[in-house]
Amino acid sequence: MVISSQVHWLCIVALLLVGIAPAHAHPTQAQPRGTVTVLVSGLKTNHGTVRVALYNEPQEFPRGKVFKRAAAPIINGKATVQFEGLEPGEYAIALMHDENGNGVMDYNVLGIPTEHYAFSNNVKAVLAPPSFDKAKFTVKAASEQAQTLQIFCD
Repeated sequence: MVISSQVHWLCIVALLLVGIAPAHAHPTQAQPRGTVTVLVSGLKTNHGTVRVALYNEPQEFPRGKVFKRAAAPIINGKATVQFEGLEPGEYAIALMHDENGNGVMDYNVLGIPTEHYAFSNNVKAVLAPPSFDKAKFTVKAASEQAQTLQIFCD
């Protein structure tokens, strides 16, 4: 009697689960993802690290929530980082040469950066960081592309 009651409840649960699943359910095919390689040149020294921030939300660029981060050593004034598995869409990059290795951008007393920096599309900051729209680039499905950024400092 107890066994038939348990079987009865198992049958009810099984029927409910079958009823919940759509009749046309198929495994979803993942959309191919893209890769962006960031090639940084023009670094004045090999000291420190290049820190790269990838943004996918316009309102966050360049000081808000970072989508993905990467860092790379500097060799002969150059550094390379790669972001893989990116969904198709618009992105922007902000990077800095963290010469003293403290992990943050350093500023002078006037609030001007004292470490070198750059943005995607090699957009220059004029009195303020550039907008997402000026720095954005598009990643397409299953594509691999390079963003070559030249470090500058005035």
